[in-house]
Amino acid sequence: MSDFPIRGELDAAGGAPLYEQLIGIIRQNVREGRLSPGDSLPSESEFCEHYGISRSTVRAALAELEEEGLVVRHQGKGSFVSRPRIVRSLHNLYSFTEEITAMGLVPHSRVLAYEVITPGEEIRRHLGLVDPEEKVFSITRIRYAGDEPLALEMAFIPRRICPFLTQAMVEEGSLYNALIREAGIRLGHAQETYEAMLLGENEAALLGVPKDSSAFFVQRVSYTDSGDVFEYTAMIVRGDRCRYEVDLTAENVQLSRRMD
Repeated sequence: MSDFPIRGELDAAGGAPLYEQLIGIIRQNVREGRLSPGDSLPSESEFCEHYGISRSTVRAALAELEEEGLVVRHQGKGSFVSRPRIVRSLHNLYSFTEEITAMGLVPHSRVLAYEVITPGEEIRRHLGLVDPEEKVFSITRIRYAGDEPLALEMAFIPRRICPFLTQAMVEEGSLYNALIREAGIRLGHAQETYEAMLLGENEAALLGVPKDSSAFFVQRVSYTDSGDVFEYTAMIVRGDRCRYEVDLTAENVQLSRRMD
């Protein structure tokens, strides 16, 4: 089949299973640019005919590539090369705007709600508020990379931190940069938690994906360099477009052992 779009051969006598070899071939074709995001892959029968392998081998390879986000399969349409996921490295305090820009993409936000509220107990606890009547900015945004929605973000900031914060400041760029510029905030550190979740109908519609798609639920509490909380954020991040990486070093890992 001279017009077969994928280059590379399987070695039936090799040590690696055939489905793993096929995975490696498809990955290499993507790396070398013979396959680009959005390109259609050969059908299962075309793979079988070209390589002389079973459908179960092809399906195992495509399933693993789909799991890692390199391939997306659409019922009745076939398999396609997916767009690369946005990788968030968790070794530094980051700004969504700056990070998306560093990836060569254009970040922007759409503000769904901007209001001053008297928060409930959970938000007061995250922000360390003592006065139950203290006012808080509540900002709900959809965060985009280019034209693609990536995350639904709900941020809460004590009004006393930056009483002159406006919706225009939030819409124009990085919220962190606005707080640094307008309120003199000096960033210290943040604590984040991550949970897997499935998107409900409303969240899925806002993020442009099917209901029950996988996502990350990320909660962040941000501190100034003097240790004061200045922000609590809850964010729902698309699992099909984002991946989180953690750097682990021996110096930052504490080990303990208990003998029962």
